[in-house]
Amino acid sequence: MTRKRIGRIGLAVSVSMGVLLGYVLFQSLIMVCFMVFAAVLKGGDEQQVMAAYSRHLADVYLLSALGYAALLMGGLLIYKAIKKSSFTDFLRVPRHFNPFIWVPGTFLLGATFNLCVSNLISLIPFPERWITDNAESVGAFNESNLLLMLVAHSLAAPLVEELIFRGITYNSLRKAPIFTNSKLCIVISALLVSAVFGWFHGNALQALYCFCFSLVLVWLMEMTGSLWCPVMAHVGFNTPWLLLFFIYNWYNEKAYVLNAVIFGVVFIGIGILLYCTGRSKPGVVSEGGDSDAIDG
Repeated sequence: MTRKRIGRIGLAVSVSMGVLLGYVLFQSLIMVCFMVFAAVLKGGDEQQVMAAYSRHLADVYLLSALGYAALLMGGLLIYKAIKKSSFTDFLRVPRHFNPFIWVPGTFLLGATFNLCVSNLISLIPFPERWITDNAESVGAFNESNLLLMLVAHSLAAPLVEELIFRGITYNSLRKAPIFTNSKLCIVISALLVSAVFGWFHGNALQALYCFCFSLVLVWLMEMTGSLWCPVMAHVGFNTPWLLLFFIYNWYNEKAYVLNAVIFGVVFIGIGILLYCTGRSKPGVVSEGGDSDAIDG
């Protein structure tokens, strides 16, 4: 292995670790600032400070996620302007992108994965500790405003996490010459990024399904060459989970019936949309001039 190759691998690992560590430190900084501000307002009363933190946890998360996403986007755009590198190509919209297919399609993919995970958790006898830890993690924001939660977890979280994991970290490792075989490099990079993505979510059950979901997101990234399709799938995964959690608190045992109705309407609506889009789509002309449209 040449010195140049070792240097590129080291740079890729350093960039990946730096971006991840930067996000943790940025979140910690926002949290500390909020705690100090709350302590000043509440006169140093620890119970009142913690109660305020619980009520505004979504605010803190939203501020840290959007703030770090803005820093990353700014850094990537500056790097692209200076370096003229292909590294930032993942920020482009896919070629021949049809928003009427890709946006609902990738959202549906994430929502379907969410539905599968929700049902598997209730069917598979996972250790009780895993179930409890997952419920505590999902319910950590139950004192927050629903609209604020949707913005934080259905928009800000998918954006910043996809920028960190599939955008910068995965692309850094994928483009590093770790192996001479490019396909093997893709597989190893996908597994490493997915393992870190799972660990990042903090408990065993979330680590398991986030690892699997990350592999799906990497596949989307490879299929489209764009970060925006994984972002939309991530939005589709997070949104139903949050809605179901709040609906369950409001309607208890009726929640799963209502959830099934919501998913049924979504499936039917997207099915009609894709059918109509396919019917109206003109034939694609090949390089030879022939159309792939089927004559009626």
